[in-house]
Amino acid sequence: MGVVLRSTRAKTSDGASISSIGARFSPDGDAIYLSSLSEDDPAFNALSGWGLVRLDPATGEEVEILPADKSGESVVPRFRPALTPDGSALVFAERREGLTQLKVMQLPTGEQRELVAVDSDAILAALTNDAIARYDFSSDGQSIYINRQGRIDRVNLEDGSAESIPFIADVEQELGPLGRHPAALEEGPVRARLIQSPELSPDGEALAFTALGRLYLQRLDGGVPQRVSSENETGYHPSWSPDGTTLAFVSWTKTAGGDVWTVPVSGGPAQKISTEAAFYTHPVFTPDGRAIVTVRSSAETRRRTYMEYGQWRAAELVLMPLDGSAPRVLATGRMGGTPHFSGDANEVLINTGEGVEAVSIADGTRRIVTQAVGPGWYFSEGPAASDDLRVSPDGKWALAQIAHQLHLYQIEEPGTTFDLSNPSDPHVQLTDIGADYFGWSEDGQEIYWALGATLRKLPLSGVSFERGKAEAVAARVDMTVTAARDEPKGRVLLQGANIIAMSDRSAPGKILENADILIENGRIARISEAGKTPDAAGAAVVDVAGAYIIPGLIDAHYHVADIRRDVLDFDVWGLKTNLGYGITTLFDPSSLSIDMLTYQDLVESGDVIGSRLFTTGPAIFDFHDFRSKGEVAAVLHRYRDYYRVANLKQYRTGNRRVRQWVAQVADELGLSATTEGALSYRFALTAILDGFSGIEHGTPPIDQFKDFVELRARSGTSSTLTLMITHGGLPADRIFIERDDAFNDKRYADFVPAWFREMRFRNVPVAPLCDHTFGRVGNSSLKVFRAGGLVGLGAHGDIPGLGTQWELQAYVEAGWTPAEALWAATMGSAETIARDKWLGSLEAGKLADLVILNSNPLADIKNTLDIRYVMKNGRLYQPGNLTEADATVNH
Repeated sequence: MGVVLRSTRAKTSDGASISSIGARFSPDGDAIYLSSLSEDDPAFNALSGWGLVRLDPATGEEVEILPADKSGESVVPRFRPALTPDGSALVFAERREGLTQLKVMQLPTGEQRELVAVDSDAILAALTNDAIARYDFSSDGQSIYINRQGRIDRVNLEDGSAESIPFIADVEQELGPLGRHPAALEEGPVRARLIQSPELSPDGEALAFTALGRLYLQRLDGGVPQRVSSENETGYHPSWSPDGTTLAFVSWTKTAGGDVWTVPVSGGPAQKISTEAAFYTHPVFTPDGRAIVTVRSSAETRRRTYMEYGQWRAAELVLMPLDGSAPRVLATGRMGGTPHFSGDANEVLINTGEGVEAVSIADGTRRIVTQAVGPGWYFSEGPAASDDLRVSPDGKWALAQIAHQLHLYQIEEPGTTFDLSNPSDPHVQLTDIGADYFGWSEDGQEIYWALGATLRKLPLSGVSFERGKAEAVAARVDMTVTAARDEPKGRVLLQGANIIAMSDRSAPGKILENADILIENGRIARISEAGKTPDAAGAAVVDVAGAYIIPGLIDAHYHVADIRRDVLDFDVWGLKTNLGYGITTLFDPSSLSIDMLTYQDLVESGDVIGSRLFTTGPAIFDFHDFRSKGEVAAVLHRYRDYYRVANLKQYRTGNRRVRQWVAQVADELGLSATTEGALSYRFALTAILDGFSGIEHGTPPIDQFKDFVELRARSGTSSTLTLMITHGGLPADRIFIERDDAFNDKRYADFVPAWFREMRFRNVPVAPLCDHTFGRVGNSSLKVFRAGGLVGLGAHGDIPGLGTQWELQAYVEAGWTPAEALWAATMGSAETIARDKWLGSLEAGKLADLVILNSNPLADIKNTLDIRYVMKNGRLYQPGNLTEADATVNH
């Protein structure tokens, strides 16, 4: 039976929070030597707080032996201590001016001396393989053996002299099948992937919902979706009046803010109910139909919020009488979801962080009705609150959504918390594939939920709690909403340019000089010598003589954060910024919410202007708590069959067996599954062996050698480094922000709001260049590329537009040639996301996504910022304002 001496996150006697790694016993077993990381340093990071501690295993008493050196401009951390066999000295690692070395400290005098340089440490990555490569003492205690530079060296403790220990290892390593599958190109009308916020009519015979940002009604007896007539272009969160004759809904635009409206179901103009613009959500009629209850918050706060996620926000619960009298605030605080009524018409129920609370309409008195908790994120402590809760009309039952699944449980004692991970009866999990939105019928006798663009209905009487499952099969109704796809027609001739086609990996720097590109109906029809293009007669001509044309840049790891979720906004400045900076395609591996699927549809229909947008949808996180391959298969069918995605993201989903299930099922379903490397060597190595198509972020160790390089290259598993943010070192964007004076970049300011530039570019912590590791991370990846491996490019999305351009520059600063870096940002990324058949190079038949530059990017990679035009989907844009260029005149 063990005794806990110290948790991985503990408190010192003065209350400072500390963490520890690399614990090793002294030879006599009387002490444990370990590293200690303070988290209460005002400038806390892994380079600012590491010292050395001796721990008494008998008493748990700690003694600081050597703190981190904070005397100079650059803090010097110490870590990975080990006592020599004779107990006379302590060997430890230290990073100073960007170099990691082993040092020896004599005990008890404290005298220190340098011993030997070692490979770069991993103290800014996951420490699953310790902070540096393992080392140990020889049997006589006169030397240490250490893994460095891909060798095993013996280092003399007295003078630091080193000799290599020769060895040969014959390795035969089997790999799982590589799970990368060509993504299909959807053509024809855009078919909505989602119906959002569906609400069943009081008689249960019709459904109101939002699709592609517009309001629709559909009868459930075989009808087709009908657009709701209103003066508003868009509408969200519809709800029915008690008599079923009127819908309430909300609107939102960036310029006007939002309002609450009503519209007759039978047709006619909408009437604005709200008296002031704000951010409104989920308007619902009171049971008597005489007022509307809605959630309201500041429109300006929403405009200035970078990332929205989850239902809760600081807001007011507002009652709006329909007789024209003044609105009245019922409650304030963090709240969200759909207000609803249950039994007592004098109380309205609303979701808060505490669960569902009942709020008195008369005096605002509040009480907890129910709370449900379940499996949380990998970084959360304890169970997490459910994503959404809805109490039944009779107040006896609750529907809870967590981990994208729908649960039903009985409220036996009001005000208590129900644990969905360890449920008591009566309880049942209603779904295994998943549920996006859900609700109760007016009489509470039927449950309904949406999945993708389908509706499911299940009678409460069809649920058997004895067996813990729904006995009846939920009835399914499909909702097919379409919009015209943005498909430009006609022909455009780009005449006389120098073309860097990226069609030959062996020669990425090849230039086809003085050539024409003929674009027809949004695709590249032909590339030929200037003036000798067949079939060019009648094409609109753009004179680009002397310019350089490259394929559109592809950011293969970009989290689109500035979209407005749930209540959408068609004006997305981040997507426009990227397009203006030559990034014609963005791929979001883990979109946090399903709204990204609708934005992908809206980009394809032309309603939203910006880069092409692809996503995995929400990642497969560990909160799914999979216990079988069958459970994995059910969830992954949702992604393929309902969301129609071609890619998947696995993010720390359980142990290796669970992750293998994800890889296997994805491969069986034809999904290309990438995975979160989590800055862990073990995660990355097993992902390669198990056949994942890609690994996101850099892979420790920073310095990689032939064994791992060859495995990575031969496996075909792709990598995106995200040097700008998370790669196992300090974020590289700090260097570029300062170097390029990004805050005062007038061109960037044309696209990006001032509040964002202030947030991202002001008071950025600066570290000495030597403390950054992105150059070595990029160089290790270059070895993989030159060994024939697949490397894409992704900047994480924290700085739209500029971030991807800076990532490209960082590759070159890491040793890549401009041509090699451009390959990674075009064909490398296209193959990484399994879309190289129609993106990534300039070849006949591919989509017409390209960038026309004034100067040669092969001479200086920064010339990719010297943009004359950007073309996406055959449309030619001015880079400064994204107005379409006139292709009928020479420029």
